Amino acid sequence: MGKCKFDFEAYKQEAKERLRRGEPAGGKEGIFQPLLKQMLEELLEAEMDEHMDEQQRSVGNRRNGKIGKRVKSIEGEFELNTPRDRNSDFDPSTKNRSVRTNFN
Repeated sequence: MGKCKFDFEAYKQEAKERLRRGEPAGGKEGIFQPLLKQMLEELLEAEMDEHMDEQQRSVGNRRNGKIGKRVKSIEGEFELNTPRDRNSDFDPSTKNRSVRTNFN
């Protein structure tokens, strides 16, 4: 499974240039939105890795791609690529649907 690597150095350079031009740091088109998206997707991947333990694999469960979800945060709205599993029992605590947060 190919993983898109986040180029932090390129992000820093772009953020510096955008700040110099007076663009906002936060909000819908803010500088920090790509970083927030990357961090959340990495957290979700780590949770999926933990979820897919030996017991899950022994009952035939496995990764089943990703699903895009619209997320509203204080940094604006963006598409979050959430991993999923065959049995559909992956329930990440990073984006808990039962708790109202800035990510719902």
